[in-house]
Amino acid sequence: MKQSVISFSRHYLFLAISLILMFIPLALSGCGGGGGSPAAPTINTYVAGKFCFGNAIDSDGNIWVANLGNGIPGTGPGNSNVTKLSPDGKVIGTYVAGSVPIGIAIDKSGNVWVENYGNGTPGTLMGQSNVTKLGPDGTKLGTYATGSYPAGGIAIDASGNVLVTNWGAASGIAGTPGTAPGNSNITVLSPNGDYIDSYVAGSSPGGIAMDASGNIWVANKGDGTPGLGITNSNVTKLAPNGTTIGTYVAGGYPEGLAVDPAGNVWVVNKGNGTPGLGKMDSNVTKLYPDGNVIGTYVIGSLPEIVAIDTAGHVWVTNGYNRGINTGPANSSVMELSPSGTVINTYATGNQPYSIAIDKSGNLWVTNFGDGTAGTALTNSNIQVYMGVAIGPQYFPYSGPQWPGAE
Repeated sequence: MKQSVISFSRHYLFLAISLILMFIPLALSGCGGGGGSPAAPTINTYVAGKFCFGNAIDSDGNIWVANLGNGIPGTGPGNSNVTKLSPDGKVIGTYVAGSVPIGIAIDKSGNVWVENYGNGTPGTLMGQSNVTKLGPDGTKLGTYATGSYPAGGIAIDASGNVLVTNWGAASGIAGTPGTAPGNSNITVLSPNGDYIDSYVAGSSPGGIAMDASGNIWVANKGDGTPGLGITNSNVTKLAPNGTTIGTYVAGGYPEGLAVDPAGNVWVVNKGNGTPGLGKMDSNVTKLYPDGNVIGTYVIGSLPEIVAIDTAGHVWVTNGYNRGINTGPANSSVMELSPSGTVINTYATGNQPYSIAIDKSGNLWVTNFGDGTAGTALTNSNIQVYMGVAIGPQYFPYSGPQWPGAE
């Protein structure tokens, strides 16, 4: 009887040990919901400039940051400029682009294209709305006219053409779609900066992305009301030649968007600042390639930009409020699974805006901040979350851009 009890006990002891050994790797991988992202990653903070906006990473792993600044182009403290950082966060140089630089993209040759919001008047003069092309060393190669108020959406297609979204109206005003100066549209420039065409999407277009077929997806911020009206908030899909394929409803005030490895489109809806599933709430919508809604998922308050890693995990910044300090409680970056489940939420600095993911899976987030360039919680800076993403940022085609668009 005693021997059978001992055997019984040993059996369950071995079973318990086996179970413990089975779960050790899962525990070591962090609470990443299967993604392997650490729950408490190493976070480093670096100084770039005043009011940090768009960012992009070149093929050497250097990080380029558009600093909105005070609207005066220059390299002095507080000026509008672009900062280049090494992979370990050291400043390599600060370069002049234009007035109020917002969006940034890098082509295959390492040239940096900077979208300058400007004063709303399209032109090549300092202070006007345009795009500046910088060489890999920061040398200015040219400045090219776009539309009125280019607002953060810039991408490079498989032919090397540069596409720039133009609000057509100042912030807070729903633009009127059209090709005339002052309208909401998309400017298409050749790799040399020559004007090619203007495409019409919707009202106040911002975020822009391309799928594997070269189709162009545009988030139209509009008047905040989700719908198909001329100034409503929606998403437009264009063919590579600019022909409209369809317009689809996502949520209120859609901002950034990105295409995942399955060809689905993730749209960040800034909404009213209240996280939820209501049509005017802050959330993210996932669309099929044909524009039909797969689902809408709750994220944080006032989301802005989305990026996707090669595993299809979705990264979203929350808390940017057009310069109004939303406080640390609302500032974060979230990781979602491909099915829309929140895996991790990481605290950021003040008013996080753009996201770029490097080849090592490090996540670089710009913090718009309070306008003081520094490393304090409220300051304008850029932070890197070491190894949280699974692979580099995903882009759907092998074009001349690495990595490029937001």
